Amino acid sequence: MQEQKKVRWGVLGPGKIARKFTEAASRVENATVTAVGSRNEGRAKEFAGYYKIPHFYGSYQALMQSDEVDAIYIATPHSAHHELTLACIENKKAVLCEKAFAMNTKEVKEMVEAAKKAKVFLMEAMWTRFLPHFEHALEIVQSGTLGKVKSIQADFGFKAPEDPESRLYNLALGGGALMDVGLYPIFLVLSVLGKPSEIIAKAAFADTGADTQETIFFGYPEGVQAVTSSSIITDTSIIAQINLEKGRIEICRPWYQPSSLKIYNNRFDYQYENYEVFGQNGYEHEIKEASADILANKVENTKMTHANSLMLMECLDEVRAQIGLKYPNHD
Repeated sequence: MQEQKKVRWGVLGPGKIARKFTEAASRVENATVTAVGSRNEGRAKEFAGYYKIPHFYGSYQALMQSDEVDAIYIATPHSAHHELTLACIENKKAVLCEKAFAMNTKEVKEMVEAAKKAKVFLMEAMWTRFLPHFEHALEIVQSGTLGKVKSIQADFGFKAPEDPESRLYNLALGGGALMDVGLYPIFLVLSVLGKPSEIIAKAAFADTGADTQETIFFGYPEGVQAVTSSSIITDTSIIAQINLEKGRIEICRPWYQPSSLKIYNNRFDYQYENYEVFGQNGYEHEIKEASADILANKVENTKMTHANSLMLMECLDEVRAQIGLKYPNHD
C-alpha cells in the first residue's frame, strides 16, 4: 500500500492555540508537524521536546527558510499576521493563519494578492467552518426544507481577567472582544446570509481603549435580521439560533466548538443530533482540508475562501468605524 503523503507543517508562535493545532495534527493522516519557530529559542526547544517535533528555530525567519517544512501555521497575536504571512509567502511556504486574519481589509487584500501572485496556498484558520455540526447546519439551511432564514441570534463571551497588560486588553496586539471572539458570531451570520445591507454596532470599552463588549445588528433585504454579541467581561450563553419560516436550528453551547444541534420543526419539538467528539479537539477537520489543498497545489480553500475572509474583515472594519476602535500602527 502506498504511503499517505503528508504536508510538513511548521508552527510559528508556540502558544496555547499552537498546542491545540499540534495535538490535532498528530491525528491527521495527511499532516505532520516537523518544526516550530519562536523569537525565544528556549520556548521553541521546549515546545519541540514536549511534542517530539524534530526541528526548532530561534527566529521566525529561520522557520520560514527551513527546507523541513512545506506549510506554516501562524499562531501569533493578530497584529503580526499580515507581516508574517507576507514573509512566509515570499519564502514559498503555504500559510494557514489564525483569525483575526489581519487587522484591516487593506492588509487582507495584500495577503491574498501576494498568495495568488506567488501561487501559494493561503487560508484563514476559521476552524468552526469545517466542523461537522456546523456544516450540517449550513446544509439544512441551504436545502430549504425549513424555508427561508428570517433571523439569527448568536453570541460568544467569556470573563477574562481584567489585566491591562494582557493580550486581550492591549490595543497594540489587536486586543478586545471584537477581534478575539466577536468575529465568530459575525462569521456565522455571513456564512448563512452573506454580506449585510446594513450594520449598526454599539460597544463598551476598557481604560486601555480595548473594546470589552459589543452588540451588532445586521440588516438584510425583505426584513431579514441578525444580532450578534461578544464580551470579554462576562460569560454568555455561546448559543446560536437560526430561525427559519418552518422551524429553527439551535447550535448548542459552545456553538463554535464540536457541539450538537437541535432541529425544530415546530415551536417545541426537536430532533437532537450530537456531534461532540472524544479524543479530538476539532482542529483535525481544518488541518485535513488545508493539507489536502496544499497537496493538490491549490491557492485557496473552497469553503473558507479568500472572498470569505475579505467579507468578514470588511464587516469588522465597518463595526470598528462605528464604535471608534482603532489599532496603533494599523489605522
